Order: sequence, then C-alpha cells, then structure tokens
Amino acid sequence: MSTIYFDSQHSESLRRENIFRGDIYVFSARPSTRAFVDFSRNLAIEAFAPHDPCAAQHHMQAEEFAAILSQLKPRFMHDPKVKEQMRAIFEEFGEDPEQTFFDVPRMRTMTHGDYLRTGIALAVPPHRDTWFAGHQSQLNWWFPVSGVEPENTMVFHPGYFDRGVDNVSDRYNHQQWMETSRAAAAQQIKTDTRPLPEIRQEIDTSSDFRIQCEEGGLLLFSASHLHSTSPNNTGKTRFSVDFRTVNLDDVVAGRGAPNVDNKSVGTTLSEYLRVSDSTPIPESVVASQ
Repeated sequence: MSTIYFDSQHSESLRRENIFRGDIYVFSARPSTRAFVDFSRNLAIEAFAPHDPCAAQHHMQAEEFAAILSQLKPRFMHDPKVKEQMRAIFEEFGEDPEQTFFDVPRMRTMTHGDYLRTGIALAVPPHRDTWFAGHQSQLNWWFPVSGVEPENTMVFHPGYFDRGVDNVSDRYNHQQWMETSRAAAAQQIKTDTRPLPEIRQEIDTSSDFRIQCEEGGLLLFSASHLHSTSPNNTGKTRFSVDFRTVNLDDVVAGRGAPNVDNKSVGTTLSEYLRVSDSTPIPESVVASQ
C-alpha cells in the first residue's frame, strides 16, 4: 500500500527511502517550480502562436502539430536556462548537489482523443520507467504545465508496485534505441513501429488513483511505479514536464525499488549529470550496473 505525502518536511534521505517502498510525494507550487513551469509554458506559447497550445490541435493537421513539437521539445530540453532552474529546484528540495545526478528534462504532450498518440506525443499504456532501462533507484519528478485535468492526468496502479506483470520489456535495448529509434519519434504519426516495452495483460484497476495538483506543483515517485495516462477526452492538449534523478550512493550500494519484472537491456545512467558541476556518472559505476 502506497502512502501519499503532501508538502512533507521529510529529509531528502528519508524521502528517497520511502519512495523506494512505493510512497509518493506531492508538493504545492514553490518559487523554483513555478519558474520552471512558467518558462516551459512560455516556450510552448511561442511555438504554437497564434494558437493556444492547448487548443492548437483543432487548427492544424497532426503532421504540422508533430513538426512543431519536433522543434519545441529539443529546444526546451537543451536550453541552458532550464538546467539553471532545475538546480534551483534541487536546492529548494534539499538535494545533495554532489551526490545527486539528473538527466535532461522532457516536455510531454497528450492530445485530445486519437489526434496524435504515437511518436513524439506517445501515449504509453501502463508501464514502469524501469522498462525503458531506468535504474531501480531512479526518482521521477513530474510537473503539470497546462491543460492538466483529472480526466487526462497520470494514473497510478499501486497494487503492482511489488507485483510483476506480463510484459515485453526484454525487447527494449537502450543503446539500440538511442542509435536508431529515438530520433524517429516525429515520423511516428499514425502508428508507432519502434520496439517499445509493453504490458501484455489486463490489470486490476481497483487500486488505481489519480493525483491532481496545481500548475507548478510536483509529483515525486519511483520509476518502478506502474503508471499510465488516462484517455484525454477534455478537448484540450495536456502539457507537462519531467526529469529524473539518481543518488550516486544509492546506485553504488544497490539501493532502490524492488525489480519485479524489468527485463530491459542497458542503462540510462551514462546520460546523468552531477548537479554541482554537470560531470557525468563515472564510467566504472555505469559499467557495473
């Protein structure tokens, strides 16, 4: 059974320990998270002008929408201001800048209906981020930006945190994905032909819950949580941003959430940078995983 903590004052180490057990942390908007989300929203407004980003899908073909995202998402991901804002978030949330490593942030979109559900706007069914070669100690930081409502927000399936499901995560090889599949996202308009890890069974939804927090708020949870996005029938495109962190001590010591069904090949750890100076995780540590 997962516990949900709201605006907790727990230490950063206790927070990680609880998250490895399946607990979820929810935080109200803070100065650092507001700045991060405001910057993200303004980039989207600029990219889709003169249309409201949440309504733009009603004014253009899916191919045009995907083309805009193919420019917007990398721009957001690699903007130096974003990393500055992330460091401000880490400071405000008490992360150790020497032991905490982060990956690049990502802007996510979930369009209304079946307009665009593949490729660069992929609607992933129930999954764990560890199926995409995420480390068992990985923490997910998720921020709603615009258009997020209970009908299109994240759905958690906590009954499966420590219970495996039938899946094909073994067909995901991270090195091959980076070399051949990731760059093809914008071309996957109607169907997605890439070797994605997928669930292969129906799940019991009786334990499901959704968390609706304000724009600029934060959900912090384990990469091992089985989660999905509810079908978007709100008439609006949902925008969110997220990034991931690991603590080097956890990686070296093998601490993290239980691995109940992840069979993916490789690791994303080589893409993580230290908060203090942007140096990567030592190659020897990555190789040992």
